[in-house]
Amino acid sequence: MTQPKKSSFRFKDFVINKSVFNYKSDYGNVNVNIIPSGKLFTNDKLFELNLDVIVSDKESPDEELVRILCVAIFEFDQEVKDKESISNYFLINAPAIAFPYVRSYMASLTIQSGKQALLMPTYNLSFLAEELKENLTFV
Repeated sequence: MTQPKKSSFRFKDFVINKSVFNYKSDYGNVNVNIIPSGKLFTNDKLFELNLDVIVSDKESPDEELVRILCVAIFEFDQEVKDKESISNYFLINAPAIAFPYVRSYMASLTIQSGKQALLMPTYNLSFLAEELKENLTFV
């Protein structure tokens, strides 16, 4: 029997740093804006992904319904020297791993209001890769 191989990029932790919920009896159509950023701790081989998720009403885009600031921590084994040597694990896989936690938290947060839950669909977050790469710092 073949033993599974340990991944070189591993999910370690997830924390909600801040959440804001503005109750509305009907969510209707919403806009979802995701602002990614990250920190690479090269000596510790840790990657900190920060997601700022803002859900607003399409008819009133300045009116935030929900805002969640979260951090996901990942461990990695590979050498990373600069932004050009960053693999897709950091830029594509990390947001894809973290986002279901955000979706779950948002549904729980909104259902606790006593009305309907705000259920976000699943997204292909590969479009965040370039913005995340730009908003990446080395520590």
